[in-house]
Amino acid sequence: MVYRDAREPDAYLKLPKIAANDLKILWCTEWYDGPEAGVLWYHNRRCYFATCRLLDDDTKIVLVVALTEEQLGELEYRVTKWVEKVGGKSPHVYIDIPVEKPGDPRLFMDYHTEMEKRPKPDYSQNQVLGWFEFLRSSELCFGMGVEKSNKS
Repeated sequence: MVYRDAREPDAYLKLPKIAANDLKILWCTEWYDGPEAGVLWYHNRRCYFATCRLLDDDTKIVLVVALTEEQLGELEYRVTKWVEKVGGKSPHVYIDIPVEKPGDPRLFMDYHTEMEKRPKPDYSQNQVLGWFEFLRSSELCFGMGVEKSNKS
């Protein structure tokens, strides 16, 4: 199933469910109360991930999407520029790559202005490999500025 179709309501249920311990988030490209989209490690390759559905305040359904070399190159370019301009880790962005020289958080808008000039990758025809439930309290979130939920 391609990404465009997998985003339809409940379409993800036709795809394999992936165990969270088979994944490692490498960096985020979008963030809202936790990761919304970015790059993760799955089956010895980097893949795109994106939230497709919110189940409740703490649980999201996230799709794992195969990337072309060109798309991965663009995502790597963007994260490298983020590190150069803004820096590595912040409360809203987790980056699991070495940071030699910290950037300047005041350059946040410079980064976004530069990226707006670049075409965003189109994932609509990419193959979706599966999905997983993302809990804000999950191990995938630790170290990314997300506090473990106190809900029981």
